[in-house]
Amino acid sequence: MMNTEDLVKPVVTLPPTLGDSMTSSDIIALFATLISICAFAITFLSYRRERSKSNQDLVFQEKIAAYRELSLHANNLFESFFDLVEDLQDHDGTKKEWTKHLKKECGIYYDQVTKFQEVIFESIPILPDKVYRELIEFGLESRHFITSAFNGNSLLTINSHDKLEKSLRNIIKLIRKDLNVDKVNINLKKRLK
Repeated sequence: MMNTEDLVKPVVTLPPTLGDSMTSSDIIALFATLISICAFAITFLSYRRERSKSNQDLVFQEKIAAYRELSLHANNLFESFFDLVEDLQDHDGTKKEWTKHLKKECGIYYDQVTKFQEVIFESIPILPDKVYRELIEFGLESRHFITSAFNGNSLLTINSHDKLEKSLRNIIKLIRKDLNVDKVNINLKKRLK
């Protein structure tokens, strides 16, 4: 027989679900929290992107300054060596007289090469490997050029000068490629229209 207490016994209920127990103010608070988290994430990612862009802009400006100085030094070396080639071709004296003449000026040329190499080493942190190697090679070829001029052999000196010219052109090409000059100029032209 059934007891009346058995009839009054409460039925086991299922636990309330998220939607059942939340009031409209709880839902609004949850959405506000989610929006705040999203806003924080967007702000943080934007900050990182801007900081990265700022660092890239700084490196680009440093590269331009370094490349300007390096290309100026390389060109000045090349031009000063042209004077040496002309002196050698115009020299009518003996080899001994040529060597005596060159010894007077040799220190100036070696100092120019040393200064060029110092500028290279000042710029090492921002130079790509290919540009760095080509600049070092130009410095070594410059020293070789001075040595060849000491020999008094104008053909050897002219060939060495021609090699320097090719190296200088290659340096300029590598610098322009690293700075992406053509693309920057196109974008600048479009922006100025």
